Amino acid sequence: MGKRPAQPQVIHRQLGPSCRVSAFEPPARAGEFHLFVEPENDGAFADQLEELTRIYHEALETLGLSPQSGIFRRCFVSDAANQLDQVMASPLGLVGDGGEAAAVSCIQQPPLSGRKIAIWAYHLSDVVPADKTVIPTPEVGQYARTLAVDRGEHTLLWTTQLTGRPAGADACGPDSQTDRVFNAYIEMLGARQATLLRNTVRTWVFVQQVDTHYQGMVDARRELFAKHGLEPKTHYIVSTGIEGRTARPGSLVTLDAVADIGLTEEEIDYIDRLDRLNRTDEYGVTFERAVRVNYADRGHVYVAGTASIGPDGDVMHVGNVVQQVERTIENISALLEAGETSLSDVAAMIVYLRDIADKDRVRATLESVCRDVPYVMIWAPVCRPTWLVEIEALAIVSNDDSRWPRY
Repeated sequence: MGKRPAQPQVIHRQLGPSCRVSAFEPPARAGEFHLFVEPENDGAFADQLEELTRIYHEALETLGLSPQSGIFRRCFVSDAANQLDQVMASPLGLVGDGGEAAAVSCIQQPPLSGRKIAIWAYHLSDVVPADKTVIPTPEVGQYARTLAVDRGEHTLLWTTQLTGRPAGADACGPDSQTDRVFNAYIEMLGARQATLLRNTVRTWVFVQQVDTHYQGMVDARRELFAKHGLEPKTHYIVSTGIEGRTARPGSLVTLDAVADIGLTEEEIDYIDRLDRLNRTDEYGVTFERAVRVNYADRGHVYVAGTASIGPDGDVMHVGNVVQQVERTIENISALLEAGETSLSDVAAMIVYLRDIADKDRVRATLESVCRDVPYVMIWAPVCRPTWLVEIEALAIVSNDDSRWPRY
């Protein structure tokens, strides 16, 4: 009996000193690529932006990817007030409906490499301009947009930079701003016969001054979710709620999200590991730890922002950042295992640190336990002060199930 052909796997590559890449390339099907890029040299922001853009486009050429294959870019910047407009006016932002347009998120979360900017970019090898439609949402942010990507039997929606405070409006708190961004998102979904409950796969909620404003966001989100059927008896959404800000000082809450129109309930598996981490609603927060979204040819396992937490919801290893990193990676590994995948299948990872002085110890620990995984490490305090680190991950694993559409 002959051997079964090898299943496609995530391949990790280093393209030069400041570009890490993951690639998932099943034969004759869409290839997925995640790139983490930073400039190699210090200097003025404009110079770093130009260098990063050059390295990024050289990496695309090396990978055989057209710039038109871009789906999503997140730009992590050190000073959004002075840098956001420059990013959005550059080829990375590319405002408009051109073939190279992507959903672009630009958040003040300074890279801990010491550079002023880093990017996470996602590309699909088989996407052409005709597959992509840009949906602007200026009422919730000058640069707010959704990129709709037609995949045949389903449509991907990548939404970025929905901000909570209207231009020129009076100051409003994190609760009302949370309502505003989520209601705008829900309205966009509804116009496409989609819902928060049925179609939303992943969210990121960036909260300015997270130590002060996180609870207001959490309370408002819980109430809004309940109105739309997201409860313990149904499900929540995989999410990261973290420090982050835009260029507008009064905007306390910013939302990015991923949805998929065409998903059925049977294609989605919500993941817990109660022997390692408790359910989030036990301490009043409403998000899922992880989810696996199944397609005919692959599965995507999204792991929410995860910290050094135990099965009772307690912070583990208070004050010891190295042990917290180790526990966090153990928790992520357990969630991935429950999703029938592992760290070796992780295509993208973001590491959030509270204290920039911990960066070297954290980097050394990460390089020892998940050396090849592409990631970016940024300054962004977590929702609980005693959590010194939070990590999120996305894994891709091969599937062979004709019940579902191909990705």
